Amino acid sequence: MVCFEVIHMFKGPKKIVSLGLPEECYDKIKELADDTYRTVPSYIRMIVYHYLRQLDKPGEQADEWWVVK
Repeated sequence: MVCFEVIHMFKGPKKIVSLGLPEECYDKIKELADDTYRTVPSYIRMIVYHYLRQLDKPGEQADEWWVVK
């Protein structure tokens, strides 16, 4: 059973970016996207969205894995 959250996170104007990934990263993202019935671009948008949400959470976020130093 695949569970995933439907997120309405992209309203309003958008910017288009180009992203180069090592092939092994792309393959893993493709696999994860397929598992949740998403496209690769949609899955990458979800990753970025969740990353930014984690940064906005108060507390001891500096010690967490998602904070890029």
